[in-house]
Amino acid sequence: VWLSVATGARLFDDALAERFAAEFDENNDLEDAICLLDSCLSKLKEKDRELLRVRYASDMKLEDYARQIGRSAGTLKARLFKIRASLRLSLEAKLKEARS
Repeated sequence: VWLSVATGARLFDDALAERFAAEFDENNDLEDAICLLDSCLSKLKEKDRELLRVRYASDMKLEDYARQIGRSAGTLKARLFKIRASLRLSLEAKLKEARS
């Protein structure tokens, strides 16, 4: 998983992160958790995965990336909001499946 916690930025809210962690603490299987997250990330469009990489796993400022691709920083922030919501729903569905 290429998302970095070094930046201090959060991809999910604390409640979902705790549910995700608790689910896999019980199973004690970090590899499964990583596969689950990778599965959800793989369903995203390539440009959305790239935006996540820039935001969470690089030192590039969002404003600089926005200029590079010809978009406004506000547009990218709105897109990040939608991407996180999509990932949240995907992870919640996968966690529900795993419990069944």
